[in-house]
Amino acid sequence: MPPVFSPDEVFADLVKDLFKNKENQDDSYRRDALERAVSPTMKKIDFAQVMDLFPENDPQIIDVFTSITRRASNILILKIKEGMLAERNLNCISMSEEMVNAISEMTNLEILQVGRFSLSLSRLMGLLCRNNLRSLKVLYFKVEPSFEVIDVEIFSRSFWNLKTFQFSPASNDIRLNDLFRRILTLECISCLSNLRILGDPDDKRFFNTLPTCLETNNEMAELECSKLTSLMLYLDRNIPENALKKFRFVKHLHIQWGVEKYDIAGLMKFQRLTRLTFIDLDDLSYLEKFLSSYGVFLVHLLLSFRLPFLVDSLALCSSALQSEIELPSCNSLKELELEFTTNCTHRESYIFITEYLRSWNLEKVRLIRVSTTVEELGRTAKLIERRNILTRVVHFELHLIENDSIQNQNHNATQESNAEFLLSALIDLRNLKQPKYGVR
Repeated sequence: MPPVFSPDEVFADLVKDLFKNKENQDDSYRRDALERAVSPTMKKIDFAQVMDLFPENDPQIIDVFTSITRRASNILILKIKEGMLAERNLNCISMSEEMVNAISEMTNLEILQVGRFSLSLSRLMGLLCRNNLRSLKVLYFKVEPSFEVIDVEIFSRSFWNLKTFQFSPASNDIRLNDLFRRILTLECISCLSNLRILGDPDDKRFFNTLPTCLETNNEMAELECSKLTSLMLYLDRNIPENALKKFRFVKHLHIQWGVEKYDIAGLMKFQRLTRLTFIDLDDLSYLEKFLSSYGVFLVHLLLSFRLPFLVDSLALCSSALQSEIELPSCNSLKELELEFTTNCTHRESYIFITEYLRSWNLEKVRLIRVSTTVEELGRTAKLIERRNILTRVVHFELHLIENDSIQNQNHNATQESNAEFLLSALIDLRNLKQPKYGVR
């Protein structure tokens, strides 16, 4: 029996075929072929690929878009982000009113992701305020930075049904983009408690949301809560026990640690927490508290240590504090990343790599700027060979720091040779194609 293709697949395949052969076609042929292939039962379309069939910024692109969306009235997912011409993905122009009107008529739309066009915040709010888009739950848009005065009630009403609101500033001015991104993100935290995912997916830089979160927590009604699943917090103050109790859906906590010591009781109440990122950590007592509360639930742990942090004081290293924090007890961990700054390791200290790798479910491991011994590398490789550790790993990175002061009892072995032995064992065990290794 021949395979049955959905209307979405039929249309997507046609677009690819037209693109491959567009040198032998004219624009009118492509347009007619597209309109004939549109079905009322289509559920999704990636219009950026359709755009690449025509000259850039060709006026008929708008006509093609309105024609397709009018015929395919049941579309659930509309994307205009990444086409087949990569260089065009970087370009962005303001969306015409004709396209805005066409989108507003897509009454079943649930996911809208637009990267090749932009709108001002007020125009985006105008689009969302129209009653037709009541089903929309996921939105990504390029937003033109501006600092217009916004009516908070209209802003809240515009975005209220969304579960995900992601945006990127549509400007070449980096400082303007950063300021706009910060202001809009904080406004969303304050006004849109229904949001689960928020922010710029292309910008991974840290910025502090703690003051806004604390203020929002105090202003919310007794039974109200925020549904945000991720928070970035710069710890520069005490966090009392109930200071963030309204943020009960948090799954990922990204903390940059200040230089003073603070009460963190209010960070111990996230019942759904599975991902933990620490930046500039210099006090292991904080890590101990978090692992005690969340260790059995964590699937991702990333630790980056602040200068002049000494690995001698890190449990599972060569120190008297080895028994204080038992990372191997976190058997739910799937991703582990440890990053040491260049000068944070004592020349007389080293890390027992294997002690970090005993969690049974580890799939991704990154150990960056690690100081260890030749013998430890060999021991780790043998444990891998015996299937005692890393039996599920699919991604492995190890970047070593050369440490001449560390004693090498086996003079026939080198740091490089034993590291290569370790990676070879991984390749044999898990058929990894390209585990990464380096010495710095």
